[in-house]
Amino acid sequence: MKRGGRQLRPRGSRPPLTAPAGLTAERFDLGGEAYLILEWLAERRRPDLSLGPAEREVLELLLAGLSNSDIAARRRRSARTVAHQVERIYHRLGVGSRLELFALLARAAGSAGRSPR
Repeated sequence: MKRGGRQLRPRGSRPPLTAPAGLTAERFDLGGEAYLILEWLAERRRPDLSLGPAEREVLELLLAGLSNSDIAARRRRSARTVAHQVERIYHRLGVGSRLELFALLARAAGSAGRSPR
């Protein structure tokens, strides 16, 4: 049924869960609720792994669990400078957050430890 140009769904029904463009999705149900696990498609751009010395130092401190302000204090730089360096690291590695950064590096470490078949 349509009203005012909009498609109406029966009361209590939910729209189907689909993945946004550029992502794959795996659906699972938990406690009567439907969830999607989203993952970037493999064909996204290859990361630029050429980090400068300052970015490598910031990356090491990120991996040690330090916040931007802690990194700034340790490196005697402004928090804004560190935030820019973190953003450049994210851009070069093709990630958007610390969580994605850790996942990328964990996958890289896992694949580096595997022997070729």
